[in-house]
Amino acid sequence: MFLAIKELKYTKGKFALIISVIVLISYLVYFLTSLAYGLASSYTNAVNKWGSDEVVITVDSNDSIMMSFMTNNDFESVEVDGTKARIGLFPAVINNPDAEANVDSRLNVYFFGIDNDSFLKPT
Repeated sequence: MFLAIKELKYTKGKFALIISVIVLISYLVYFLTSLAYGLASSYTNAVNKWGSDEVVITVDSNDSIMMSFMTNNDFESVEVDGTKARIGLFPAVINNPDAEANVDSRLNVYFFGIDNDSFLKPT
């Protein structure tokens, strides 16, 4: 114990550097975790804000709303206690044809289709 205290007093710079590296690595881990959580929750915020109790998708969709396709007969056969609404998601890539570099003008977009009188309609 006495030797450790003596060592701390003798080489303050080395231990300060070690502590600062540990603090910076901890901050980096905290920052990356927050960033990953923010990106992950951004995809689910829209579904959470619907205020619906359930989302029904087809068995073949592999738990993905975009891959779920339900016919009108299947939609009408779903029994619910409240209201139900149809949604449609369609991924696309759009670009500006007048741009000099078409590759740089590309944007990834999702078209989100709902019925006009649906409870999913943003207010």
